[in-house]
Amino acid sequence: MRKTFRVLVMVLGGVVGGYCGYWIGYLAGWSTNADWPLQIGGGNGAIALSIAMAAVGVLFARTLLAVPSLVIDRRLKADGNHAEATIVDRWSTGLTLMGLRSSRRQYAIIAELRLTDGTHQRAHATQWLQPEEYAALVPGRQVTVHYHLRHPDRVLVDTAHLANAESTDA
Repeated sequence: MRKTFRVLVMVLGGVVGGYCGYWIGYLAGWSTNADWPLQIGGGNGAIALSIAMAAVGVLFARTLLAVPSLVIDRRLKADGNHAEATIVDRWSTGLTLMGLRSSRRQYAIIAELRLTDGTHQRAHATQWLQPEEYAALVPGRQVTVHYHLRHPDRVLVDTAHLANAESTDA
């Protein structure tokens, strides 16, 4: 997904959240001079709720953008076949997951996959990685990936094998 699309989805989430927040404040009696559905009036409580709901809308939209790649990665890791691949290109998508102990960023990776029948397939991965893992995925690097037989163009880079390869290289 392009960054522009993600930004538009998050802005739309904020607008919808703010709009809904204002009208919830209206129903609570916190607004003045409002006329459903388009004439927004004043009222400190409704405006404050609108701003809070806009922030919630942005966070909700951001979560919706992150979930599909997490589900696909989990499925590929559990049911995918193993293959060797060469990293061709990589870049940041701009999304970050903040955890208690570490943060992960989402990266896009293009790899040249070597299937078991000897053919080559260009594949892509959208994956959540720590900065050290991303730094190790330089173009030209040989890695192990998981892929599905029906969709060999979508892969998951096996970071456990990546860490093992680094420790044996040292």
